[in-house]
This record gives sequence, C-alpha cells and structure tokens, in this order.
Amino acid sequence: MTAFQQERIQKVLAQLGVASRRTIETWINEGKISVNGVKATLGQPIGPHDRVQVSGKTVTLRNY
Repeated sequence: MTAFQQERIQKVLAQLGVASRRTIETWINEGKISVNGVKATLGQPIGPHDRVQVSGKTVTLRNY
C-alpha cells in the first residue's frame, strides 16, 4: 500500500488484529473509535498518516 491509498477503517483495523470487522462496526456505532480526534463513521477511509484511537488508545497504522 502506498502512502496515498486509503482503505475502509473496518478493514484496516481488522487486518491489524484489533478486532473482527463486525466488532469494529459496533464500536464505531458506539462512538468508541475516533480518527484525528473526530468520531469515526462506518466505511470511513483512513491512511497511514491518520491518528486512530480505540477507546482512547492510539492504534499504530504504519504496518497496514
């Protein structure tokens, strides 16, 4: 993946082993996931330079 490509947030977090896609969707709907300080939305595209937090803990995106 190049620095300019973006993927859906559920796919990226699932590939990183954070949780299953369905669980991540639930967390997004519950407001537990944010991107760059803003509540995430389902299907939101993210890239390696975005700051993603799950329940207040930062997730490193460098390796996706």
